[in-house]
Amino acid sequence: MQNQSLWQSQVASMLLLLGLTVGTAAQQDPKDIIAAELRLQGFTCDKPKSATRDTSASIPNETVWIVACENATYRATLVPNMAAHVEVIDNGNGSSTSR
Repeated sequence: MQNQSLWQSQVASMLLLLGLTVGTAAQQDPKDIIAAELRLQGFTCDKPKSATRDTSASIPNETVWIVACENATYRATLVPNMAAHVEVIDNGNGSSTSR
């Protein structure tokens, strides 16, 4: 009986930890997630201000986001299991580039 109680306690603890982990991940802001992807690809976005989904440019499995950072504004096309296609819309001096 004591073993069953110990087992139930361990399972309850694991479920609680799993719930806390999932809850924390669900609270992340899209601007922070996409800014991290931009940085992984070599773009500067240390202080993301906003991320807005561009529904008119998005298609199934290709979600387009406009991300405003302190230094520049980017259009990021996110495709599952692939690197994002990133276009610099405004880098503070009026020019734009894409990768």
